[in-house]
Amino acid sequence: MFWILYGLPVVHPDSTLVITINAVGLALELIYLSIFC
Repeated sequence: MFWILYGLPVVHPDSTLVITINAVGLALELIYLSIFC
C-alpha cells in the first residue's frame, strides 16, 4: 500500500510504470483479501 503513495505523480512525475505495477498489485491484494477474509 505504501508504494501507491510513492508512485503518485505528486511524488514522482514520470512514474507511469510504477503506477501500473502498483495497480496490478493492489488488485491482487484486494482479491486475496476478499477471498480469505
